[in-house]
Formats: sequence, structure tokens, C-alpha cells
Amino acid sequence: MKRLIAAAVLACITSIAHATTYSTDASDLWFNSHEQGWGVNLIQQDNVLFLTLFVYGANGLPAWYVGPAITATSAGAVTYAGDLYQTNGPYFGGPFDPTAVTIRKVGIATFTLGTVGTGTLTYSVDGVSVTKQVERQTWRINDLGGSYSGSVVGTNAGCGAGTDGHTEFPASFAITQGSSSFSLVMGTCNYTGTYSQSGRMGTISASGPGACGTFDAIEVEGTITGLTMRFTATNGGCVTQGGLAAVRR
Repeated sequence: MKRLIAAAVLACITSIAHATTYSTDASDLWFNSHEQGWGVNLIQQDNVLFLTLFVYGANGLPAWYVGPAITATSAGAVTYAGDLYQTNGPYFGGPFDPTAVTIRKVGIATFTLGTVGTGTLTYSVDGVSVTKQVERQTWRINDLGGSYSGSVVGTNAGCGAGTDGHTEFPASFAITQGSSSFSLVMGTCNYTGTYSQSGRMGTISASGPGACGTFDAIEVEGTITGLTMRFTATNGGCVTQGGLAAVRR
């Protein structure tokens, strides 16, 4: 039982985090790190993305395109597709006249989420097709340091008779984060490792002494009130996968 709890506690730092109820939240600024100067903004609500694409035309001048309903292609899919439009309107420095806004369909756009931090963007404008590999753009590392109280829901496998299957429990823990260090203290375990940022999403890779085991967390999202994560935790042959949501104490 102690082995199970250790793995589950470890799991609790790395939990399921969805800002949308449909999938991993694609909302972020995405770009190609080898082609700085253009990008695409994605805002997700349930299974629909609102896409804004800022690129350059054949004349070298800025061009702006929008996809207001880039929708999941099927239930549970991580590929979204929809029409792409070009808009024009009144000068921003004068009175806004909504009747001067024009909208023209120019093609289609497709976005496929690869990993949490990477994706593929394909779009066409007036018959010209483009495919780009993109990633979330990062400006600043979120500081997750603090004390938290929350709960864990997970599934245990290979942990022994009577312990495998569903598990859930309350959990309190503390995080200390430095410029090149990361630690999480939960119960008698002090897990140390690294934290990395990809846009609004974080990743944790850490381990603890002895029976504490190791954990890997993705979709780590911190806010002013708390944090959420998704995890895989291992302790020998015992593997716990699940999610955690916690508030700052």
C-alpha cells in the first residue's frame, strides 16, 4: 500500500489540465522558430479554434487572415479545419464605420496538434498552399513556487493485487523553483528535477529518493489561484497515470 500511495502522490504533481473541455488547449501564439517574423494566434473554445494569421503578401507588405470557425474534423480529433478569410476596414485612427468592413474568403486552414507544444499548420490563400511546422512561442517562464492544496485522480497498474485500478485522494504539496532547479515536496518525498516552458504549457521531469520514484508531467498550467497538470509516475514496475488540480494556500 505504501508503494501505491508513493506512486499516486508522485502522480499528483503531474495531473490532467484542460482549459477546454474538449482536448489539450491549443490557445497560444504559435510560430516557426526558424522563420521569426510571422505567426498564428489560436484561441480554442471547446472543439473550435479562432485563428488569426499574420504573414506577408507577394509585395512584402503585411497580410492578415482570419479563420473564425476552425472546427475539429471529427469527435475527439486533434485536427481542426475551416474557411480562411481576408478582411479590410476603416483606418484605425478615425471613427470606426462597421459598414466599411469587407470579408473575402481566400481558402481554407487546417491545424493539427502533434505534441502538447508542437503542431502543423496548413493553409491556402487564392490558390497558394503553405504547410508549416509550428510550436508555441515562449517569452517568460511561469513561477509555480508556493504551497498548494488539491486532489488527485489516477489509475494504477503493476502496483500489486488490490491496489491496481482507480485511485483518488486529497494532496498538499510545496514547489520551489529556481532559474535552473525545480523541487516538489509532498509528504516524505522531495522530488527534484527540471521545469520547462512551451508557451502557456509547462513540463516537469523529476525524481525522488528511494521508493519515491520518478514522474513526468505535461500540460502544467499555473495561474494566480492554482495549477493543473497531467502525469505519468513510475515506482519500479508500478505506474500511475492521472491528473491533479490544486489551489494556492
